[in-house]
Parts: sequence; C-alpha cells; structure tokens
Amino acid sequence: MGLVRAGLRELAASALKDVTLAGDRVFTARSWPITPLELPALSLQTPDDSAENLATGSAFFRRVATLAIRGRVAGETPAKAELLAEDLANQIEWALLTDLTFMNSVESINGFQSAITISSETEDHIGELRMLMSIQYPQEFDPSGRPLREVDGTIQTNGNDDFAAFAVKLK
Repeated sequence: MGLVRAGLRELAASALKDVTLAGDRVFTARSWPITPLELPALSLQTPDDSAENLATGSAFFRRVATLAIRGRVAGETPAKAELLAEDLANQIEWALLTDLTFMNSVESINGFQSAITISSETEDHIGELRMLMSIQYPQEFDPSGRPLREVDGTIQTNGNDDFAAFAVKLK
C-alpha cells in the first residue's frame, strides 16, 4: 500500500493540469529554480502529514496532510506579475474544490492559506504564489497481520480412542 498523501498529491496535480495558467506545467517531482521561459508553472508537494487514532486499540486513523502548492508567473511589470499570481491562486482554488475525483478522495478540506510575493530582481518580474491546503482523509490498517503460511497443532483425545490415530498438519 502506497502513501495516501502521495496519491492525493497526484490527484491534485491531475485536477490542476490544463485548467490554470500553468497549463500542463504542473509538477510533483521537480526542483526549483525554473526559468522564466517555462512560466507559469506549478509544483506540488505533501511535506507534512499527521494521524490521530480514532479509538483505543484500533488501526483506524484520521489523517491530515498538507498539500503545498507553489506557483510562479512572469510579468512585464510588478503589477502584472501580481495580477497573474492572484489569477493563478483563484484558478487553483476553483480547480481543486470543484474536481469530483479529488474531492471524493478526501473527507474534507480543513482550510488553506496563500501568500503572494513579487520579485523584480531580474528583467522579468516574477510573481510567486505559495498555497498550503490542509486535507483530511481516513486511513485504516488491516489488523490481520502477515499472511498465514503454516498451521501446526496438536489434538488431545481425552481418552477417546476413536481419535487417537488422528493427526493433521496443514501447510
């Protein structure tokens, strides 16, 4: 069984492809920096995850993962870069919160926060969006343990001679 949070990250990436300014430039395993020619682009990670056991002695958990979305846009002016970053933030929210596949895979979106910064250190003005989304989902671990490979047992007859010769070994 793979990490559920990794699966949720991939579902989020699918929900964002081709419906935001980033187009198909939605990455889940990419390091920054990215060149201005490749902008706009999105990078998704699930850096944090916590679990709360719902009952003593059970293997059923309520988990909360953080979906971190980082987006970058380039604009001719700082104001244009800021407007593009705001548009991208709005598109991300709408894309994720209205995608049935993504939303049906989670219990709830507990909340999200976003921040936009503008850098004019280069010829291109770069707007960067950082969005953190708190995603709640259930996870249950099968308590059956490892698969059964061998059973070895002894049957006591308690004086009943009809069963005295009976012996079975299952493999």
